[in-house]
This record gives sequence, C-alpha cells and structure tokens, in this order.
Amino acid sequence: MRIQKKSVCLQFFTAILLLVFLCTFLPYASAADYKTFSCDVGSYFSYRFANNPDNYAIYYSVDGTLPPGLRILSSIDSDGANLTLCGTCTAAGQYHFELSISDYGNFSIDFTVSEPVSEPSFLTTSLPCGVVGEAYSASVTATGGGALVLGQYYYGECQELPAGLTFQDQGNGKGTISGTPTKAGTYQVAFCASNKAGEEYATYTIDISEPSKAYIKFDTKKSLPNATVGESYSVKIKASSSEGDPKVELLSGESLPSGLSCKQNYGYALLSGVPAKAGSYQFTMIAYYSEYTAKQTFTIVVNPSVETVSSSASAATSSQLISPPLSSGISETASSSIPEISASSIGSPMVIAPAPPAQNPGLSPAAIVWISVGGGLLLAGGAVIIYLLIKRKHASPNLPDRNQLD
Repeated sequence: MRIQKKSVCLQFFTAILLLVFLCTFLPYASAADYKTFSCDVGSYFSYRFANNPDNYAIYYSVDGTLPPGLRILSSIDSDGANLTLCGTCTAAGQYHFELSISDYGNFSIDFTVSEPVSEPSFLTTSLPCGVVGEAYSASVTATGGGALVLGQYYYGECQELPAGLTFQDQGNGKGTISGTPTKAGTYQVAFCASNKAGEEYATYTIDISEPSKAYIKFDTKKSLPNATVGESYSVKIKASSSEGDPKVELLSGESLPSGLSCKQNYGYALLSGVPAKAGSYQFTMIAYYSEYTAKQTFTIVVNPSVETVSSSASAATSSQLISPPLSSGISETASSSIPEISASSIGSPMVIAPAPPAQNPGLSPAAIVWISVGGGLLLAGGAVIIYLLIKRKHASPNLPDRNQLD
C-alpha cells in the first residue's frame, strides 16, 4: 500500500515537471523568427541562415514561394556547413515564405522585390488646353522606379490647378489631372516626383479658354443662277462651320427640277444636269457637322429653250398680219376693193406693220377765224335791218284803206 502511494506521488511529480518544462521552453522552441528583406530587380541577394563549423549536414524545409531568381543553397566552405538564401532577383513583387531549419528554428520571411531605382525624371513635356464647362483629363508621368511619388508643388509663381480640376497620384510614377474647369485663364502648375534616390520638379502651363461660339451656315445666295431648258447647268451650293467643312446634301423628301441632280460633298454640294422643263422651283438643302445643322431653301428659275422662244415669237407675228374686220360704216364695194392679206402670202423674213388710221384734213386756223368773223357780221347786219323796219312802221301815219277812197 505504501509502495503504491509512492508510485502515485512520483507520477504526479513527473507530470508537474513536464508541464512546467512545456510551458517554459516550448513557446521559445516553436516561435518563428520574423525577418524582412528587400532587393531590386537585377540585383544579387545573399543571406546565411545557419552555419555548422563541424560540417554536419543541415536539414531544412520551405513552405511558400521564393522570389523568382532566389534559392536555398546548402554548401560547405572553410567556415563549415552553411545554409544560405541567395540569387539574383528577376521579378518585382511581394513574397512570403516559411523556412524551418533543424536545430536552428523557424523563420517567417517577407521579401520585397522592387524595380531598379534611379533619380526621378518627368516624361510629360506639356499639358493640353481646356475649355470652361468641358470635361478635362491629362496625365503626368515620371520614371525612376522604386516607391515613386507624384504630387503638386508650390513655389514662386506656380499656382494651384484651375478651379474645377484635381490631381490624383495613381502610383508607379503616374498621376491624373481631371475634372471640369469653371474659370478661364492661364495657369502655371508644378509637380514633384520623389523616391529614395532623389527628387525632381517640373512646371507646366494649362490654358483654359471660354467656350467658342460654334456656327454652321450656307455661303451661297438663296437665288441660284438661272438655267435654260436643254442646256447644261452646274452650280456649287457651299456651306461652312466653325468646326470644319460640313456635309452638304439635299434635304430628305425634297425634289429638284427635272433633269438636275445633287451630289453631296464636304463643304459644298454640286447641283448639275440638263433641265427638261421650264419654271420656277424651290428646294431645301441641309448642312451638318457633328451635332450642328443648318437648313436653307434655294430658288432656281429654268427658262424655256431658244427654239421655244423663236416659235412663240413667229406665232405672235403671224397673228398680227391678219387684217381686223372692217367697220360697218364702209360699203361692201369699198370692202371688196381691199385685197385680203394672208399669212401664207407673206415671206417669213418680211414684217408688215399695220397701216395707221386715216386722219381728216380739217380746216386751217385762218379759215376758222374768217368764218367766225363773217358769221358775226351777218348776224349784226340782220339785227340792224330788223330794227329799222320796226322803227319805220311806228313812224308812218295811218292811211285810209283803198276801198274807202273809192
């Protein structure tokens, strides 16, 4: 019974010692040693993790991915056995791996491989102009590698960016200016590029202008040159705009005079052909460039051909050669004595004008005067005679009747 109690006590005491040992030494044995390394692409890297002067073999294991170009090298030299991480880095990036080495412990490693670093240098030579109210975007780039940082820099006459614009560093030596400018002007702005190799500054000019008043218009007059039936006709209908040469064409649904066609082009449209019918015509043209358009109605007069005009003139001349009917006051004898003139009896080159109406010769002014004077004298003489007769009758005595005397 006593021996059994001693055995139990011994086991309990052993367990306590083991627990104390584990709590004291196990955390140190299992804890990994954290390490960080960095290297540039193209550079050689070497770090020795273990060395055994007795030339005993060193056992290890790796969990994770080594940076491209690096390896774990186990070697023996004058110092003994070695375990080394070495090689030339070939790809930039962030890498993490775990390295366990017998008798030397565990290592947790973060490895950064960067592009080669040199003094910064700006690649951007100028910045584009902007317009108030229109979206603006421009890039600022620099080279140099490493943790290259871009930012605005204020000194001397350098100003802030135009109102409405902002700058954003995109990393890797790239920055963006974006936004919508709200105020016109000329702005001097500066930027700084920096990395562990140094700093570099650059100054740029940004011109912000007021929006231009865009226009588009027709340059050809509304009344086009006259055309003639049967004769070749050609005219350019021109248009212009503030943005460039607009496209000019016949408006959809419009029609041209018979025989004419319209060929669209940039800056003008060609109206050509041989008109087939006389008349006055109107049609509408359209000119457009981007979102700008203009419309205008044109008028063209097509005259009849020369042959048609000559025929009309000949017909009018012939109608004038036919004698008008005689008045009723002329006797049939006199009417029959007038020869009848027909259009067929007259040659085409001859034109006979109608005879002017006959005029009465009338009395001369002198004869009219003498007649008037003579008439007046006759009237006066008659009046005198009548007066004398009346006076004589009243002056003579009453004589007896001849019958009474007898």
